[in-house]
Amino acid sequence: MLAQGLLISMCALGAFLLVYKVKGEGLPQARTAAFIVLSCSQLFHAFNCRSTTQSIFKLGVFSNLKLVYAVAVSFILQLAAVGVPCMRSVFKAESLSAVDWLLVLALSSFPLWAMEFVKAVLHIRDGFTGNPAYSRSVRGLKKYS
Repeated sequence: MLAQGLLISMCALGAFLLVYKVKGEGLPQARTAAFIVLSCSQLFHAFNCRSTTQSIFKLGVFSNLKLVYAVAVSFILQLAAVGVPCMRSVFKAESLSAVDWLLVLALSSFPLWAMEFVKAVLHIRDGFTGNPAYSRSVRGLKKYS
């Protein structure tokens, strides 16, 4: 979990630096991009936390509708925090361009894709069972039979 949190924070810092240094936009836009990455990456991460061994695509993205609804409402509130003028002043946020939104959503989803990759590697390593202890013991028995 610590590594996942570190990855999320690195993505937020990356968004800040890309918007501020690379694109040359102002500090308010860079802070807004980092804010959105921090909040949206948690929404993606909620899907990731459903299983430590099985892919979200194997479980089914829509198999837990309460989670889907909660994430959708949270994302709408995030859009309101950045898009509605009176909310922008409360959060000290700025509107972002379409390119910035694509960048922010890509960086927000990166921890999900990284953990899906880790799950796939572990799935291959552990013999496709989803249960590392079971698959290692079965492989051990096959060696001696």
